[in-house]
Amino acid sequence: MILDANSSFVIYQKPNSNTSYLIEGKWTNYTAEKTGFIIQSFNNKQQLILQGEKVELEHQEINITPPLAKNRENDINKNEYIQQVQRFIEVCNTDIHKVVSSRTINYETDSQINIFNLFEAYRKQYKNAFVYVLNIPNHGMWMGATPETIVSKSETSIYTMALAGSQIKTSQPIKWEEKEREEHQFVIDDILEKLIAKNIASQQEETTTIYAGDIAHLHTKINIKSSVKNLKPIADILHPTSAVCGMPQEKAKNFILKNEQHQREFYTGYLGLIDENLYVNLRCMKVYDKKFKLYVGGGITKASNAEKEWEETELKSKTLLSVIEKM
Repeated sequence: MILDANSSFVIYQKPNSNTSYLIEGKWTNYTAEKTGFIIQSFNNKQQLILQGEKVELEHQEINITPPLAKNRENDINKNEYIQQVQRFIEVCNTDIHKVVSSRTINYETDSQINIFNLFEAYRKQYKNAFVYVLNIPNHGMWMGATPETIVSKSETSIYTMALAGSQIKTSQPIKWEEKEREEHQFVIDDILEKLIAKNIASQQEETTTIYAGDIAHLHTKINIKSSVKNLKPIADILHPTSAVCGMPQEKAKNFILKNEQHQREFYTGYLGLIDENLYVNLRCMKVYDKKFKLYVGGGITKASNAEKEWEETELKSKTLLSVIEKM
């Protein structure tokens, strides 16, 4: 099977699963009566849904041909990013309590990497992540391994999570600093306030530490008391979360759109099966022939340190880059 830049498809594997699926069909603008696989941009201007038969992948040989990179894009360098973060820190001393800063990293290879083999490598290495590769003609080929659920449904419940605060995994017990705990609490408060505003009851579980590859995160599961079939209305209440945007949401979002040097597109949007599981599109990249454009970022508060924020984006990029470098 050959899939290329003109194909409309998604291949994905859910967290803690050993089964991958392929959906081929046609991407169209989302409307309320449609079901399927949805992807929504950070700024909500793109809400696309793929409808088609879901096929379990077993031993199929799949050749994914990525598009050519049309233009050479320059990365924001360390000094430029630190200056950007300093502006974000300064605004957190006003009426914005938290804002998320991000950047892109362009990584080029000498030869073409087999994209399906790369998907296989990600799904084997990051068992607790939602791993996918998809293509939307005229919007690009995207790939990622995201650890964050925006809203999911099991047989007995609907739930979301607060996932914020991160540091590198070591042999020593993780110790969380005030800045990281504060950032995480902002996310919890943001989720609870949004649900309360819509008269949706919820129950917060105990905060724990979870791992995505070599990165540790603070994690709090929040159970939602609702009986909806389509998860998009709840996702839209929560999106964009404090973890990817900031607080207050609209002020932080407007600041991001005016002050970041790139367009986020589908990065920090959400994606997944609309009636099963929806995930925040973190740890993701656009895929080209011999080139990958990674998106990374971190939450900024008035207690942030710009140098450490740069180091955090370098660390987060290793989730995707470490696997590419082994191919």
